[in-house]
Order: sequence, then structure tokens, then C-alpha cells
Amino acid sequence: LNDVDSLRQVYMRVMLEEAKKESSGTNIDLAGGNQQAKELDLFRTNRLINKDLKDISEEISEKSEVINVISNFQPVGYEIKGLSKNNVVIYAGLAFFAMAGFILLLQLNKFLEAYKKK
Repeated sequence: LNDVDSLRQVYMRVMLEEAKKESSGTNIDLAGGNQQAKELDLFRTNRLINKDLKDISEEISEKSEVINVISNFQPVGYEIKGLSKNNVVIYAGLAFFAMAGFILLLQLNKFLEAYKKK
């Protein structure tokens, strides 16, 4: 990008020097050649480089956002060691025994209903 800018400045200096020269008339190209100016080529090159830089910076920012999201997770809390201190295990055990007690009560109710009918 710096090379393109420095080359553009050189072309501008050359054009200014050519404009300062006294010429006896105006030159018109009657051949109809489709020649593009060097300045336009530099401008296109500059735009292409800027577009590539923009694409690269967007790609880098997308990747860095992913890395930032992953790296922002801080370790919170502490590790629970042992089953007797783990609340998940305790509540699961209590739920299991409560369900087993409920099923036993239902079976007892059925047995008593059957015994009462005899």
C-alpha cells in the first residue's frame, strides 16, 4: 500500500513537471487507442489492496471474537469432591427413596383393599 502511494506521488510530480513545460499546442490522440492512464491503474490497485485489507481484517476480527468468547469464561465455583457433599447425588437419592416409598404405599393400599373385600 505504501509502494502504491509512493508511486502515485511520483506520477503526480511527473504530471506537474510536464504541465509546467511550455508546449506550443495541445496534443490530441486521433488513433482512438484505448490506453488507460497509469494513474487509473494505480487507483484500481489501491482499491483492490484496500478491499483485500478490509476482508483480512474482518476475517481476523471474526476469529478473534471467537477466541475472546472462549477465553472470557472464568472458572467459577469450586470442585465438589465426594458423593456425600454433592447436592445432585443427595437430591437424586432422596427422590429415589421418596418414589420407592410412594410405590410401596400404593401397593399397601391395593393389598388392604383386596383384604377388605375378602
